[in-house]
Amino acid sequence: DGTPKRDGYVFTGWNPAVAAKVTESKTYTATGIGILITQGKLSLDTRILDLFPEFAPEQPSENLQKLCIRHLLTMSCGMREMGPEGYGWLPNFLKMNVDYEPGSVFMYNSMGTNALGAVIKRVSCMDPEDFFRKELYEKLGMDLEQCFWTKIPDGYIWSAGGLFATTENNLRLMQLYLQNGVWNGERILSEEYVRLATTAQIDNSIGYTPEGGIIPQFESKQGYGYQIWMNSYPGSYRSDGAQGQYGIVFPRENLIVVINETLEGDSDELFQTIYKILLTSLRDDALPENEAECQKLRERMRRLAIPAPACRPLTETAIRISGTEYSVQEGTFTFLTAFEPREFRNTGIRVSDGIDHFSFDFKESCCEMRYVENGKPWDINIAMDGTRSKEILAVEKHTPTKVLFSGTWVSETVFEVKARWIESTVEKTICFMFDDDSVSVEAKLTLGTLGAYKNPDEIAVARALVGDPQEKES
Repeated sequence: DGTPKRDGYVFTGWNPAVAAKVTESKTYTATGIGILITQGKLSLDTRILDLFPEFAPEQPSENLQKLCIRHLLTMSCGMREMGPEGYGWLPNFLKMNVDYEPGSVFMYNSMGTNALGAVIKRVSCMDPEDFFRKELYEKLGMDLEQCFWTKIPDGYIWSAGGLFATTENNLRLMQLYLQNGVWNGERILSEEYVRLATTAQIDNSIGYTPEGGIIPQFESKQGYGYQIWMNSYPGSYRSDGAQGQYGIVFPRENLIVVINETLEGDSDELFQTIYKILLTSLRDDALPENEAECQKLRERMRRLAIPAPACRPLTETAIRISGTEYSVQEGTFTFLTAFEPREFRNTGIRVSDGIDHFSFDFKESCCEMRYVENGKPWDINIAMDGTRSKEILAVEKHTPTKVLFSGTWVSETVFEVKARWIESTVEKTICFMFDDDSVSVEAKLTLGTLGAYKNPDEIAVARALVGDPQEKES
């Protein structure tokens, strides 16, 4: 989905999804901090230890004592590492060595952004979900049903990357910055806060760490504001989420370009395309109406679609193994993705130890798969007629996930299942390769591979059970 807006007019965009999980969450979080500052409830120079004295080390270092809100906003906490996740993450964050003077060096630190979410909760005396709904979403006319957060185990929002939001909601957020913090005549962010947030407050040209580790692409080392990135195009800035989620603002042109895509290639190429093609095509006077070309565009937008899954007939193997229950004997696999790995990196939630048992019940147009995961039985439908079936996967203490399932027999003995996440940029492919009384399983991400290093390809071997599975195992 790519949606440009100029001079108050929204131009054509295509969005096959609903809310998507975004690391533009950081810009939303910083906006919440800006609201509290504008309301006089917080200051850029408020010390973190003053906000959370109960988590302060017995002998805090001089650098830790200097750590303020502005340093969290600018990713300049002075730490070399982000810190551990999971229960106790906030006190553990404040126990991290602050090796550099806060404000002196850039280090991409998502746990610092999580700490900003904790600040919002403490200073506002509200659940952050309620705070954002009252102070931001409702005022900007956002779709309230399509704005919600993943929670960290101890009740804080995962403010570094756990927000679900639509492309239009992201557009409204960046429109607030373009309008210098005013919406429908109400000042939501102070003009000074917007100025600081959207201009470079720290040099990030060396890389994501103080030592120059993880060298970013060209557009990601142009300076950093308050959880907002600067662009190489003069005067422009952006919110920036993983795998191609952008809210790019061009104040001089009075233009915003909002993108929500699965970008696995060179993001610099995307930005250069916008600069060289879109921006050079702008003109101040209105183009003459061209109904024929407009109709072509409408028709193209109408026809855009994600390709339909393949539809093939059942094989003899499908008929033979239908209803057979299998028990995983070696390895592990799960339908969860790198965004929902077995141990979720930023929340510390133990999501899954893998699927224990499973069976398939094949019909002409669909397959019912039953499986046991985390000791809980699941029952999902996998479409086999060239469509996709929508299911909701949920694990304890985690946001339910909407997934589209499709399956096809790619050969006589291989059944391929594709799980496409509606609310993220991820697709996972699981191949079940059947032999006499066993099945080998291979699961891997085939779209949206950013998080693959957290959850590598999975390989498992399962064997057919005879009789009750518990009796068989005993």
